[in-house]
Amino acid sequence: MILFYRYMALSRLGEEVVGVIRGPKNRVERIAEQNNLKIIEIGVDIKSSMSNMVASKKLPNAQLIEFLTDFSSMYERGLTIGEILDTLKDTTNNLVLKKALPMISSDILNGGTLKSSFKKTNIFPKLVISNIDAGENSGNLPEVFESLVEYYKFKDEIKHSVLSACSYPLFIMSLLMVAVYIFSTNIIPSFMEHLPKESFNNFSTKCVLSISYIIVNHSYILILVPLIVISAFYYLIKNQKEMTFKHIFKIPFVGNLVKYVQLSNMFLKLYTYQKAGILITDSIVKINHEEDSYISNVFMKVREDILKGSAIWEAVGKQNYFPKYVSYSIKRGEKQSELPAYFKQIYGYYALAVRRSVSKVPKLIGYALLLLGGLFVGIVARSFLVPVYETINAF
Repeated sequence: MILFYRYMALSRLGEEVVGVIRGPKNRVERIAEQNNLKIIEIGVDIKSSMSNMVASKKLPNAQLIEFLTDFSSMYERGLTIGEILDTLKDTTNNLVLKKALPMISSDILNGGTLKSSFKKTNIFPKLVISNIDAGENSGNLPEVFESLVEYYKFKDEIKHSVLSACSYPLFIMSLLMVAVYIFSTNIIPSFMEHLPKESFNNFSTKCVLSISYIIVNHSYILILVPLIVISAFYYLIKNQKEMTFKHIFKIPFVGNLVKYVQLSNMFLKLYTYQKAGILITDSIVKINHEEDSYISNVFMKVREDILKGSAIWEAVGKQNYFPKYVSYSIKRGEKQSELPAYFKQIYGYYALAVRRSVSKVPKLIGYALLLLGGLFVGIVARSFLVPVYETINAF
C-alpha cells in the first residue's frame, strides 16, 4: 500500500505551507527540501492513503500497450479523438478501460484536454499523462504514443524475462530444501544411533545436528527467516537506498544486471520525454516524482549541476554511478543537438546488456546452489557416513 503524508512547513519567507505528498516519508522530506521548505510537522494522511488504495486500478502493461498502439494507429490514419474513443469502446475487453473511455469522451466533449481527460480516470501512469500533455502542446502526439509503446513493451519484456529466468534457480532451491528436509528428518536421525561418541564433538557434526534439530522441532523458522530477510531488504531499499544499492552493485554479475536494468529503463524514459519536447531538467524531476528510484535520485544530483551551468555530459561524468560510455554518448548528442537519438542509443545498448545478463545470471545462481547442495551432502557424509563406516569396519 502506498502511503500519503500530510505535512506542515515554513517557507523561506516564514509563510506556513500545508500539503499532501505520496510517500515514503524520506521522499516527502527530500521534496520539501528541494522546494526550500522547513518541515514542522509530518504524518500519514489516512484519508488520502485509503482513497488512493481504492481508486488505484491502473491498466496492466499488456492492455496499456494495446490501447496506445491502437490509439496511435487510428490517429495517424486521420480519425478524430472522438471517433477513436468510440471505436475503442466497442473493441476493448478490459473492464477498467471500458468504464474509463466514456468518461474521457464526455470530458473532451465538454472542452477538456486529452491530458486532463486521461488524468481524471486515474488508470494511466504519470509517464503517459506527462507525455500526452507535451504531445498536445507540440502537436506530435503520434510520435509520443510510439515512444510510450516502446517503453512499456521493453518494461513488459524485462519483467517476463526476469520471471522466466528465475524459474531455474527457484526450482533448484526447492529441490535443495526438500533434500535438506529429508536428510534432517529421516537419514540423520537413523545414523545417530550408530555414530561413535567421539564424533559428536566434531564441529561439522554439531552444525548438521543443529540444523536437523531446528528443522524437526522448529520448522516455522524456515518460513520466518526468509520473511525477515525479505522485510529487512524491503526496508533498506525504501529507507537506505544509496547504501543498499552501493552494496548490491558490488555483487558479481547480479550487481551489473541491476545497474543495466536501471540505466536502460531511465534512458528510455528520458528518450520518451525528450521526444515529447520536455526539457531535460523537467524530465528528471517528473521521473523522480514517478518512481523515486536510486538512479532517479542520482539524476537529481545531475540536474543540480546542469542548473549551475554544467553541460549534461559533464554533470553525468561527475557521478561515479555512470559508466564512461554514458557520458561519451551524451557528449556527442549535445554537440550534434541530437540528445533524444543518443538517449535511445544508450537505452538500446543497456537493453541488450540486460538480455545477455538475464540469460547468464540465473544459470550461475543455479550452479552456485547446486554447489551449496553438494557441500551440504559432503558435510553430512563426512560427519555421519564416514564415522559409521569406520566403526563397522573396526569389528
